[in-house]
Amino acid sequence: MENNSSIDIQRILAITWKDDSSKSKSIDEIARYWSLNLQWLNPEEALQAANNFLKNGWFDESEGGYIPSLDIQGIIAPLGWWPKTSIFLGRHKKENRNLEIPEIKNDAVNDEKLGDDSKIIILEEKIVKRIIRYVASKSGISREEVERRAKRKLEALGHISHRMSVILVAKEQGLDVADLLSID
Repeated sequence: MENNSSIDIQRILAITWKDDSSKSKSIDEIARYWSLNLQWLNPEEALQAANNFLKNGWFDESEGGYIPSLDIQGIIAPLGWWPKTSIFLGRHKKENRNLEIPEIKNDAVNDEKLGDDSKIIILEEKIVKRIIRYVASKSGISREEVERRAKRKLEALGHISHRMSVILVAKEQGLDVADLLSID
């Protein structure tokens, strides 16, 4: 279990359950954390990745949710470590499990199949896109530049939300951000 992919998976699990590895989390909670809190993946990829981790044996069922199937005590990610998307969507399965690995499809997400948490993630991304458009139009810089600056803020500041990074860009451009903070 000491190859790079396995180490990355241990780090992902350790960060996801940093507070308490025995506290169960739903797939939607895991996806929301990976997407909105850590900004590792977009919402659709995060939901797909969480389901992939479940199918590949990295989660065990517990109290109506899931916990890591590995002992993650003492696992620490180095400062600045960022998992590759391929780790989340790859075919890395737990060695002592013999599970089928389904193909991951990039189909559009069907709202009828989404849980409430997934709908919140998608709504949050729509709000962020709206804020980016607003900042671009009011500041005179392109949407791509607003996004690039926001991503730099995410990298520099660590665990802030995507929305907050865009709001910081707006503040740097001298825009009034009071209204942006309360958009829902």
